[in-house]
Amino acid sequence: MKYGLYLVCGEYIKDMKIFLGRFFEEEIGNYNHQKWVTFQVPHGGFLINLMEGKDQPLTQNLSIEVYCDSLEQLQEFAKTHNTKIYNFTAEQSSKRYQHHYIEIAGPQEICKLEISFSEDL
Repeated sequence: MKYGLYLVCGEYIKDMKIFLGRFFEEEIGNYNHQKWVTFQVPHGGFLINLMEGKDQPLTQNLSIEVYCDSLEQLQEFAKTHNTKIYNFTAEQSSKRYQHHYIEIAGPQEICKLEISFSEDL
């Protein structure tokens, strides 16, 4: 079984294709053409579909969260994308943990990526 997400990009599909291509692998096949681009999320049955969709309202303020396996992996993302790592301590959950994350905004505020790593305290 696969799951999918649609991002309606209007005339920004080319910019979004470049942005998402930095993080996910483009799936070449039946669906991709100039007005539709599909990305496969690694290690799962999840697809991100970009659509030109001129008759639909532009998708905005969508967040995609990517979980890192280590703080070092997150630090490498931060370095690669020239951004700062933010963090907070979760006190209200059943188990205290430290959450580290970066945010990378996509073109035209269509979406953003939050890349994170959490560790138990």
